[in-house]
Amino acid sequence: MSAASLGQARQLLQENEPEQLVAGLLGMVLAEQSSGFELTQAERAFVLLAEGDGLTVRTAVDRLGRPLADARVSQSVCRGVLEGGEPVAVLDASLTEGLAAQASIADLNLRTLMCVPLAARGQRLGVLYVDSRAVVTTFTRKDLELLMAIAAHASLAIANATLYAESRRRGDELEKA
Repeated sequence: MSAASLGQARQLLQENEPEQLVAGLLGMVLAEQSSGFELTQAERAFVLLAEGDGLTVRTAVDRLGRPLADARVSQSVCRGVLEGGEPVAVLDASLTEGLAAQASIADLNLRTLMCVPLAARGQRLGVLYVDSRAVVTTFTRKDLELLMAIAAHASLAIANATLYAESRRRGDELEKA
């Protein structure tokens, strides 16, 4: 990881605004190829946060960091990772038993994906999900481990930013009362 990437990670951990934090997280995971920092060769990256009984896409970007109009993901994979707390890495979904038949995998023509849990202080916050329509031959266990490490740090930052926002909201309510 380059010095610039480490600086970006430090800055991410200091962010107090949940929306900015999520955007920064995806910037780390799915950076432009020209930046010299490439975690994956995925085409799309998503942060989905747990809300009620489901997951809500909070941020979705393409390889160049542009917002995605189509924010559909494999909900079954994301739910499984959130519920089970275990990461998933799939090199070729078309050859993976159970995934090839899933409607979302087929509809989106997905081949490669990784999904890791976002959890902090015993609470499951959501998932970090990346995918691609191409089979990524350089997709390794180290890629998954690095994604899990980023997710672990980001989970704490998301939990802290959420607590900060809640504290600020309550402070505003007290001032009005």
